Amino acid sequence: MVVIRSMKILLSMIVLLFLLPLDTQAKDLKDEYAVFGVGGKTCKSFSRAIELGGRPYKEYESWLFGYFSAYNQYTPNTYNILGARRMDQIITWLETQCKQYPNQFFVTAAAILLRNMYETRRNFSPK
Repeated sequence: MVVIRSMKILLSMIVLLFLLPLDTQAKDLKDEYAVFGVGGKTCKSFSRAIELGGRPYKEYESWLFGYFSAYNQYTPNTYNILGARRMDQIITWLETQCKQYPNQFFVTAAAILLRNMYETRRNFSPK
């Protein structure tokens, strides 16, 4: 009887562990991962793209849409990480972050943004 109860508690703890959001990212054994596109550029490059507008800016915007879509797809209990935010609000936050940390990789700024938005994400489709 004690063994069955202990197994139930252990199983419950394991299930809870999988339901909790993880504050880590998938990385290799050296704590690294591949970044493609403008995510591998610095925040200084993003700030410059905003100044230039047009195609340079659109590259960052497109990269962000893909990054957010991948996050939505692979993060449990997440329909839309942006929640009720508009893209112009996201860009403003990233501009501020990148002015403060110009040598930071853009993907790092985007990851910090995601962490900050997690609690206010949409968990379900508005349908």
